[in-house]
Amino acid sequence: MTKTIHIFLLFCLLECRGWEGRVWGSDFDPAETAGTLRGWHSADGLPSDSVTAIIQTRDGFLWVGTSAGLVRFDGVKFTPLRLAAFSTNNEIVVTALCEDSHGGLWIGTQQNGLFRLFQGALRHYVSQDGLLDDNVTSLAADGQGQVWIGSKSGLNLWTGHGFKSFTTRAGLPDEFVSGVNVARSGTVWITTRSGMCRFIDGRITPYVFRTESQGRSPEYLGAYEDRQGNLWAFGDTYLINLAEGKRFNYFRSSESASVRIWSLCEGRDGRLWIGTSGRGLFCFEDNRFQPVVFGEDRMPCDVRAICEDHEGNLWLGTSGGGLIQLRPQSVHVLRAGQGLLASPPTALALDADGQIYVGLQRGGLFMGEAGRFDRVGGNEGPAVRNFITSICIDHDGTVWAATLGDGLYGVLNGRAIHLTTADGLTDNSVLAICADEGDGIWAGTAAGTLQRLSKSGPLRFDIGQSLPDTVATTLIPAAGDGHWVGTRSGRVLREQNGKFTEVQLPKAAGDHAVLALYQDGEKWLWAGTDGGGLICRTGKAEFNWNTSNGLPNNIVSSVVEDDANNVWIGTGAGIYRISHSDLLKTLA
Repeated sequence: MTKTIHIFLLFCLLECRGWEGRVWGSDFDPAETAGTLRGWHSADGLPSDSVTAIIQTRDGFLWVGTSAGLVRFDGVKFTPLRLAAFSTNNEIVVTALCEDSHGGLWIGTQQNGLFRLFQGALRHYVSQDGLLDDNVTSLAADGQGQVWIGSKSGLNLWTGHGFKSFTTRAGLPDEFVSGVNVARSGTVWITTRSGMCRFIDGRITPYVFRTESQGRSPEYLGAYEDRQGNLWAFGDTYLINLAEGKRFNYFRSSESASVRIWSLCEGRDGRLWIGTSGRGLFCFEDNRFQPVVFGEDRMPCDVRAICEDHEGNLWLGTSGGGLIQLRPQSVHVLRAGQGLLASPPTALALDADGQIYVGLQRGGLFMGEAGRFDRVGGNEGPAVRNFITSICIDHDGTVWAATLGDGLYGVLNGRAIHLTTADGLTDNSVLAICADEGDGIWAGTAAGTLQRLSKSGPLRFDIGQSLPDTVATTLIPAAGDGHWVGTRSGRVLREQNGKFTEVQLPKAAGDHAVLALYQDGEKWLWAGTDGGGLICRTGKAEFNWNTSNGLPNNIVSSVVEDDANNVWIGTGAGIYRISHSDLLKTLA
C-alpha cells in the first residue's frame, strides 16, 4: 500500500520533536528524537542539580544520586537518604547505583566508600573493610547475588561474605577501573583507563580488538552487551561495536575537547541512548547518531546518567540541569536546514526505502535521507513551487505531488510530467491523491470531483452524479479493492466499482472534516479529523484519541504506517510516531 501523509494545515516550524510523539518541525535531522519533557531541580527537593546516577528498584521507586547525596523519588516528592560519612558533615558525592539479586541497593561514592541499603538497614563499607579504594567509579550486580565494584585502585567483588580484590597482578590492564557491566550471558566486562578485559571462567583475560576504521583508541569509560549480543565500548568521542568491528565517531575532532560520551542505556525497543557532555542526549539507531533537540525546553548539554523505567519512561541525570523525564513513545522530527527551505511542510510521504518526501507551502518538493535534504530533481528539476497538498508514490516509484492551483506533478528519475486542466484534470486545485494497483492515479479536486488518470483512459465521478454531495479531502486504497474516501463534510465513503457507501463514524467525529485515513493490518479503519482527534470503529469497540487522553492536538491531518509497524500521526502540534501496539495500548 502506498504510504502517504496528507497535511492540510500549516504547521509552525518547531525546533522540537515530542517524546509523547515525535514532532516534525524546522531544522532537519531525520533521526532526531525527543518529545515533551519534565524536569526537577534543587528547588523541587533534589539535593543538587548535578545528578550523577539513577536507578529504578524492583519496588518501583526511583533512586537519584547527586553530587550532594541520595534521594528516593515516588513521582511526587523526593525523600533523602542520609549517608553517614565517618564523622564529617561534608556532602557525599554519589557516583554509582545498582540493585543486587536480593533487593539490596548499593551506593558508590566519591571518597566515602560504599553503602548498602537492605530491608531498611544501611551498611557502610570502606577500605578498612576490604575495599581497594574509597573512590568507587562503577557498580554492577550479577545473578548470583554478587556485586562488582570498580574503583580508582582496582576491582572488588562482594561475594556475600566479604570482598575479593583484583588488580593488575590479576590481569587488569590498568588499576583505574572506569566501568563494569554484567552481560546476560554472565560475562563480566571491565573497562579500564588502558583497555578492556573480561571476567569469565573465574579469571580476568584481556580483550584485544581491531576495527575496520583507523583512529586513536578512546579512553574507555564503559562497555555494554545489548540484547542482540552486540558488545559496545564507549568513551570520549567514540562508540565501537566490538561484535562487528565497527567504529562510529560522530563527534568531529574540533569538538572533542568539549564533547565526551558518559553514559549508555538500551531502550526496550533496542535503541541505544547515549548521554554526552557538550552535546546532550543522542539516540543511536541504524548505525547513526540521532541528536535529541527540544524547542523552548532546551536540553542541558551535559547528560551524565540515563535510566529507562518499568513503563518505558526515560530519565536523564544532568550536570547542572537537574533530573529530566522523557515520556515514552518514539518520535522523529523534521526540521528546517541541511537543504530544506524554511517553509511550512504541507505534505509528507515515505517510499519503500524509507526516504522522506516533503512538500512545502512554498519552495517545492524535497527528498531527505540520513540528515540531508535535496530538491527532487535538483535545482534544475521540476518547478514545483505551489502549495503542495498531498504526495503519493506509485508502483513504479514515480513521486506524485498535488498542488493548490497548479495541478499534478509526477517525478521519476529526475524527469517530470505536469498535468493540469488542459490534460483532463477537472480543477487545478487538487486536495488529495493516491495511486492504485494498476497504472492509475486518483485525484480529488476542489471542484468536487474524484477522477482516475491513467494511460488506459480516465474515470470520473462528479458531485450530483456518482459522487455524493461533498468534496474528497483524503484518499487511500481499500484492502481488497476500491478506495476509502474522506470528505470535507466529515463523512467516510467506501468506493467499489464506482458505487459509494457511507461508513458510520463514532459520535466523537462530529461534523469535523476527515483529513486522513489509515487501514491497519486488522483492516480497522482509522480517521484523522479536523478537530475531533483520531477515531476508529471496529466491530467490537470505538476508539477516540484526543487531547483528553493524551493526544497533543485534536487536529489529525495524517496517519500512515511504515514497514516497522510504526504509525505516524500528523497533528496541529507536529507529527508523531508511535508503534501500532502502543497505539492500541494507549486507547485500551
